[in-house]
Amino acid sequence: MEINPAATTCLQRIKTLNADNQRSVRVNLSVLKAARSEILAHVAINGKGVMTDMVLHALDHAIKEGR
Repeated sequence: MEINPAATTCLQRIKTLNADNQRSVRVNLSVLKAARSEILAHVAINGKGVMTDMVLHALDHAIKEGR
């Protein structure tokens, strides 16, 4: 079975982007809390979607656990 070269290139691109998204960054706790407050204000007006839930969960975890 041969793999399409375009598919291989696409897979390599996804792996590269994923590696960049996995790097750790440092942000002040106040910035995380402000981001959460801003998102919650938008949710009150526009409603919540799947990605919003994922982001809020990650922010809450980072705020509580310090990671």
